[in-house]
Amino acid sequence: MDREPPARPSWQAAPCPPWCVVTHREDDPPADRRHESAAQSLPVTLAGDSPAELFVALSRLEHEPVEWVFVGQAEIGGQHLHVSRESAHRLAQALLDLSGASIHRDL
Repeated sequence: MDREPPARPSWQAAPCPPWCVVTHREDDPPADRRHESAAQSLPVTLAGDSPAELFVALSRLEHEPVEWVFVGQAEIGGQHLHVSRESAHRLAQALLDLSGASIHRDL
């Protein structure tokens, strides 16, 4: 038997985007009313040969049109970037260019 999706909270104007994994509640504080994707974990090597883990996720505040890409450490206060999707595309291309890869070539 299929279950009905839970009713949206009254503050949520539209259904969640397909990538949102958040369970929204009526009593969510206004600052927490956002859509978020599952985070992807990426092992990286930082300067000084230090291993680290970065996370990449997509988010959008409720009632805002812009989707943001988060790249950074999971720790509060850890190094991170929040850039628009368009900026993320430019950043990805620049990283590929600098690493000698082409965006059209399989890595």
